[in-house]
Amino acid sequence: MPEASDRKYMSLEEFKDSGYLQEVNRRFLHPLGLALELGAATPDGVLYINGIWDCRDDPEGIRFAPPPPSVDKVMAVDAEWQTREPLRTAALGYMIQPPEEPSDE
Repeated sequence: MPEASDRKYMSLEEFKDSGYLQEVNRRFLHPLGLALELGAATPDGVLYINGIWDCRDDPEGIRFAPPPPSVDKVMAVDAEWQTREPLRTAALGYMIQPPEEPSDE
């Protein structure tokens, strides 16, 4: 992992436009009754994280209101995953980092 001074950051606009926001919500947060919401902070439309919706008391979770999720964004994120998976798995032995087992010390 890069040192703090060497880290690059993706803008929230790119995060949203590239489909990552949609897919984080659709694949992980919505089924758990949560949603990451972005909001426009300035008149020129610069985005910020507005907050996390908490609907965990709803057994159905959250779903997108019309229009439905973008198929193009699903495919773009899937393609990125498929590109990264063999490289990451070869280097680390996993795509999704497993939890560490507690030590018996």
